[in-house]
Amino acid sequence: MALTIDRLRSALCSSATGITGGEGNSVDAAVISYLKSLREELKQELTTCVLCARIGLLNAADQKTARSALFNYGGEGKLEEHLKSFDQTLAATTRFLGGAAMSEEDLVALEAVFPIFASVLLPIEKSTYPNIDRWFRACLSLDSDKMLGGVYHHMIGERRIGQQMDCFANSIVVRENAEVAKSINLGYKKKQTQRQKEKAQKEADQEAPPASAASTKKPFAFSKEKVSVDASTDEKINAVMNALKTLNIDTEKKKVIKHEATPDMESILSVLDGKEGIVCKNLFLKAKKPRKDVEGDSCIWLVSVPHNADVDYKNLTNLLGYPTKGLLRQTKPELLLESMSLLPGHISPFGLLNDPALTVNIVLDKQMVSDPDTQLW
Repeated sequence: MALTIDRLRSALCSSATGITGGEGNSVDAAVISYLKSLREELKQELTTCVLCARIGLLNAADQKTARSALFNYGGEGKLEEHLKSFDQTLAATTRFLGGAAMSEEDLVALEAVFPIFASVLLPIEKSTYPNIDRWFRACLSLDSDKMLGGVYHHMIGERRIGQQMDCFANSIVVRENAEVAKSINLGYKKKQTQRQKEKAQKEADQEAPPASAASTKKPFAFSKEKVSVDASTDEKINAVMNALKTLNIDTEKKKVIKHEATPDMESILSVLDGKEGIVCKNLFLKAKKPRKDVEGDSCIWLVSVPHNADVDYKNLTNLLGYPTKGLLRQTKPELLLESMSLLPGHISPFGLLNDPALTVNIVLDKQMVSDPDTQLW
């Protein structure tokens, strides 16, 4: 609804307040004429400023353009010139143009200057016209019932609900920045989260065709026949030698020492006393849970290290790709017998001869294999 003199009269001049006649001061007719002409000629620019003020904007691009046109309507600085004349007229008043009460002169002047003072001038610019500011607020204070509505009581620069100022970006600048961002990120692919990886793997597994027998066959196995746990020492030695020959390893120069089972390192060290080379310590371990990225992980490990090595189980668990909660630990003799047909005291990498299914994983300490001429016991 347009802000007219009749609407102002209805809102500001109640029966209790009354309205005075034409006595008292009056604003120069040239000023009123100029302001009315500005409102008619620059309706679009004025509407832009009014809308921006209502949503709390101060320096939007369109708002600046409209304000510049309004300030220079009729010539550079013309609006400022007429407002100064208006301010000087009000300097001689106590409250209103007609004195202590609202007059018809006040209504005419208020209709002319309302959109300019409420929605175009910034707070710092209003301070240049202290008398207009005082008179303007005095006029609005009469609208105790807010008959003009909250929209007309809000002026540019005043904080809105929530104590924050709205600020809309320039859409052209935003578009340009978006194009720059697109060129910078061209070809960049965001890393998958762990959950996304698992989902993708699950979908791939569901879509993949069944694996053929050839694709699932283990790359190498010595024999499908296990050496019985009850076999004699000579039978076990012959099985090891035959396996080495399969790998084209000359067994003629290999030393063989027959001894009883050695349940601990102290026993084996006494057997090998004075022998050159590295005495190995063999640990048969099992993880609590399989690794997620290894299909068919058995969790069973044979770890072979120098006898004097201090094995950090937690670090070894992490190195092999298991979570800390799935800590590797020594397993029961029953699993050793089932996996490699061995009893405690007989554990060695040669026990893998009895694991044609390759369920047992093996770890060899770097120190043991760094020099091919090193003798291992």
